[in-house]
Amino acid sequence: MSKASAVRCEITQRNWLPSFFCLLTLFSISGGSYAYYEARPVIRMSDVLTSQQAQSVYHRVEDIELNGKFYNFRVDTQFGNFNIASMALFRKRIEEITTLAQAVNQFSKKDDSLSEEIRGQFSIRADSALDIISRPVESAANLAGQVADNLNDTFAGVPGEASAGFGYHGKELKDPVAAMHKRNIASQWGLDVYSTNPKVQEFLNAVTRARSSGRISAGTPTLRSQIRRPVKAADVDIEANTAFLLKSKNVRELYQINSKLLLDMNINVDIVKRFLQNTAFSPRHITRITHYLDSMEGVRNRSAFIEAAYGAKNEVMAQAFDESAMMLKYYHDKVAGLETLYAGSEVLEAISKDRRMVYFVPVDMIYWSEQTEQLFDSLQHRARESGFTTWEIITAGSFTEEASRQLRQRKFILRDRFVNK
Repeated sequence: MSKASAVRCEITQRNWLPSFFCLLTLFSISGGSYAYYEARPVIRMSDVLTSQQAQSVYHRVEDIELNGKFYNFRVDTQFGNFNIASMALFRKRIEEITTLAQAVNQFSKKDDSLSEEIRGQFSIRADSALDIISRPVESAANLAGQVADNLNDTFAGVPGEASAGFGYHGKELKDPVAAMHKRNIASQWGLDVYSTNPKVQEFLNAVTRARSSGRISAGTPTLRSQIRRPVKAADVDIEANTAFLLKSKNVRELYQINSKLLLDMNINVDIVKRFLQNTAFSPRHITRITHYLDSMEGVRNRSAFIEAAYGAKNEVMAQAFDESAMMLKYYHDKVAGLETLYAGSEVLEAISKDRRMVYFVPVDMIYWSEQTEQLFDSLQHRARESGFTTWEIITAGSFTEEASRQLRQRKFILRDRFVNK
C-alpha cells in the first residue's frame, strides 16, 4: 500500500471515523516495504455470532464493537438493555438470561408462595422486568475498558492486595444444609452457583429458602431446554468432574482440593496462595483451571500458567484464563503434545514435544496495529534465535484479514476460534 493510498484512505474515512483511527502508513521494519496499520475494525455481527446467538425469543444483539482486544455487546432483551464485555462473558450471560426467563415462565403458571416471590422479584420492576445482569454488565463494560489496547495486558499486570482466606468475595450461605440446597438448585437449572449476576443469586436464594423450609421439590424445573452446549475445546470428563465437585463441595472443600492438586504439580506454595486468593477468580474458575492443568500430566512448568493467572484483575481476564486452560488441554490432546510452559512477558508460551514454539492468546480479535507488529516480531525473533523452525499462534478469537496476512508472512501458523469454532 502506497503513501498516497493511505492518504486517500484517511480522506475517505474521515466522515465516519476520527482521523487518528484511519489506516496509518509505516515503513515495515521486517518486510522492507510499505505496510499499514489497521483502524479499529468495524465488527459485522454475522462474522461473530450464530443466528441463535444473535437473536432468540429472549434477546437480540443490537451492536458489537471492539474494546481493546475484546468484543463489547449491546443487547436488548424483554428485560431491558445492557452491555456485555468479551465473547466468553457473552456466552455465559445469554445462558443465564435464557435460564431465568424459562424459570419465570414456569413459575408464572403456578400459584404458591415461591411463585409469588419469584414473580415479585423478576416480573414487576420499575427499572426493567427482570433487571437481568444490569449491575454485573455495567461492571464488565467498565472492566473491559481497563484492559489496555495491548496484548501484554492479557496476561501481565500487578495483582491487587490479596484478601485473607480463600479469596472468593461472594458469600456462601452459612447454613451448610441451605448451601447444599443452593448448589443442587444451581446444578438442576444449569446455573453457576458462584455467578456474579445478582439476579442469578436472588433466584437461587429464593428457591433455597423454599427448600430449606421443607418443600424439597420447590423450584425444580419441570422442563428445561438444553441451553448450554459444551464448547469445542471442552474436555467431557473434566467438565463432568468439575460439575460434580461444584455441586457436592463447599468453598472450603474446593479450596483444599484445588490447593493440593496445585501443590502436587510442584507449584510454589506462595504462588498457589496468590492464585487462590485472587478475588477475580470464583471457585468455579479456580476449580476448572486447576483440573484442566492437572489433566496435562507430564507437561513441565505448569506453574507458569498460575504465575500468569494470579495477576488477573477482573472477571473478563478470569474468563480468558479459564478459556486458556481449555486451549492448552485441547492443543495438547488434539494437535501436538506439550513439553514445557513459559510465562512470557506478553503471552503464555509453550514448547511442544515436536519442537514447535506455541503462543496462546485468549482475546476476541487480533488486528494489525503497531503494538501487534512489535509483539509478534519480537516473538518470531526469539523463536528463531532459540533454534525453532515452527511457531504458532493459538487464539480463542479471530484475526483480521490483514493481521492474518502479515503474520503468515512472518511464517506464523495461525489457529483461530480455538475454543468454540
